[in-house]
Amino acid sequence: MANFMYIYNNYYNRPNPYRRRPKLRDTLNPMDVYDDVELKRLFRFERQNLYTLIGVLHPFLVHRTRRNGALTTLQQVMTALRFYATGSMQLNLSSWMQIDQSTVSRAVWRVTKAILDAYPNFNIPADVKTGFRNNFNVPNCIGLIDCTHIRVLRPPAADYPVAFLNRKKYHSLNVQVVVDSWGMVTNLIAMWPGSVHDSRIFKNTPLYAELLAGTRTGYLIADSGYGIAPFCITPYDTPTTTSEKNFNVVHKHTRSLVERSIGQAKRRFHCLGSTVRLATDRVPNVVAACFRLHNEAKKLDDPPFAFNPSPEDTAGNSTPPLGPAASDLAIRNAGKQKRNELATYMLQNPLAR
Repeated sequence: MANFMYIYNNYYNRPNPYRRRPKLRDTLNPMDVYDDVELKRLFRFERQNLYTLIGVLHPFLVHRTRRNGALTTLQQVMTALRFYATGSMQLNLSSWMQIDQSTVSRAVWRVTKAILDAYPNFNIPADVKTGFRNNFNVPNCIGLIDCTHIRVLRPPAADYPVAFLNRKKYHSLNVQVVVDSWGMVTNLIAMWPGSVHDSRIFKNTPLYAELLAGTRTGYLIADSGYGIAPFCITPYDTPTTTSEKNFNVVHKHTRSLVERSIGQAKRRFHCLGSTVRLATDRVPNVVAACFRLHNEAKKLDDPPFAFNPSPEDTAGNSTPPLGPAASDLAIRNAGKQKRNELATYMLQNPLAR
């Protein structure tokens, strides 16, 4: 019995060598350390625009007290922006900011939720058609649509990781993005695993239902990965006539804007272009927060970062609504007719080139 008590006291009651005592330390204040050029490079916004973001997010992030050295709003926002900008491991970020890794995790999540609460949801503006007409001479267009893959960590077995394995053989979310004539994101769907096709995502969105039922007029410009429809215009597969060739040139020139917008967002927030190192259920919120900040950067006229697009990201409302019960064949035929009308219009209007 004596030997048992000796072993128990010396093994089970010994202090844990990996358990650290709480330690308060002076956290880094980047605004006081870095100049304007370094702030832009490290946090992706200019100094004045950083203060603007902090002012907007302050009501959602302020702590009631500074008990236990709680981070200020500025420190939380800068920590989250650095995470978005690099996509690095939180352990590396914690040592750089001189805070604990768990604090970094909480700060990133609090700021992500604050961005979603503080900034309005994505919405297609009422004057979107005017922008496409003035900028590209394309009539009655309401947006450019494309999908991009956001790499994620391998989900646990209970979350069906095979569903997230895309055609490139890595785990990702397939995110649908719609932009206006200025590259502003007006619609975002970030909930589908990487194995799902772009066209299937579009057909299961409220936007598709509105366009099919005719409650929203206009059409989207998409690549050949989508099915042709009167509200989703794709290029000709094998153009033969002058009208068809001209249409494909205008189509390519116009649709490239959505690829550039996605590339700019990934360049500004590198976590979108590398790997979002968070739990899979938190990734959609982070993606939405980054694209909302992308819109805000355009509103604040914050200069974008140059990027090289990768291969992966590389007529009127006369058509009557088809209705939800329309067959796929009827939708395709109506889409081809609408595309021919647009091709004729663009050929007769040289400014569309």
